[in-house]
Amino acid sequence: AAIRFLTTVTRSVRHDLFREPEVLSNICEKIVIPNIQLRKSDIYLFEDDPLGYIRKDIEGSDVETRRKAAYELVKGLRRHYEAEVTKIFSMHITNLLQQYSSNPSKLWKAKDAAIYLLIALAVMTKSEAKGVSKTNEAVPVIDFFKSAILPELQSDPNDIPIIKCD
Repeated sequence: AAIRFLTTVTRSVRHDLFREPEVLSNICEKIVIPNIQLRKSDIYLFEDDPLGYIRKDIEGSDVETRRKAAYELVKGLRRHYEAEVTKIFSMHITNLLQQYSSNPSKLWKAKDAAIYLLIALAVMTKSEAKGVSKTNEAVPVIDFFKSAILPELQSDPNDIPIIKCD
């Protein structure tokens, strides 16, 4: 509920509360990233009911999840502070990927969070019928795909399958 409230404020006339880079960075670090990171309950759901996990977290079902709420907060912040949000959140994506690189088998959740955050940052317009139709031009989607996603898709399918799914 608190994240939805912040999202509502980002879309209101009071959006100027978020204009300072330090505020944006704190929101990313203390609100968005903790809420997009996988929790044990997410992993259990994926292991027990992979299709249920996909419906709940990826397909954009009607069920409100904390990950979806964090995604919407990023979109709300981008509405008025596109350049600032892109710059600050991109640094956090880089940090998450560096964490992952230091110990991939143990810190794979950092990569998953980086992927989810990049999607929230990159997707500008999407629809159920056509998928993503417009992306944030300042986000290097193709480069990210080549360096972070493609290697996962080409690796052993049983090696951290939730990353491949996300």
